[in-house]
Amino acid sequence: MKANPATSARDFRRICLKREPSREEVDRYLVWGSSYQRLPMLIDAIPFLDRAMVFEVLGSEWTTVDNIGVFHLPLAKLLRSATRAELDLMMTSDERATLAAMPEAITAYRGCYEINRHGLSWSVNRNVAERFTTLNRYSHPGEQPLLLRGIAYRDRAVLKLDRAESEVIAFDVHDVAEVRDGS
Repeated sequence: MKANPATSARDFRRICLKREPSREEVDRYLVWGSSYQRLPMLIDAIPFLDRAMVFEVLGSEWTTVDNIGVFHLPLAKLLRSATRAELDLMMTSDERATLAAMPEAITAYRGCYEINRHGLSWSVNRNVAERFTTLNRYSHPGEQPLLLRGIAYRDRAVLKLDRAESEVIAFDVHDVAEVRDGS
């Protein structure tokens, strides 16, 4: 079976002006983008996509993009407006089953800095969250790394398991507090 060629930005715009693109066309368009380009490409395409497709594509691309924080506000707005069914479209069947088996109030951790403490990506694994404070690409010179703990509610969360990060996408985390050594 021969692979379909990538869809250029110009061709994708032409498709969008005529009709809603198919999922295959969206995927062929996004393949052009780097891990920093795919998310803005998807956000620009949202007005041309059915809401279900937006959440399907966002879920499949979430762990392949490196600039979620830059788009925190539009993503948080989109996620807050989502129904449970739409959030479920962001997950695989295994992720949905794992999330459903979790407690209603999920303890989640976020390794970050003051500048990005209000992010959307959390982990149910404290060690994973702590590791993010040691990665150069997330460091902020002159700032102290933070480890936050909060409560994400299962009915408004998305779980991603494909990078062994036990990532919880949560846009309304409650009771957020800084974790100190030993706590």
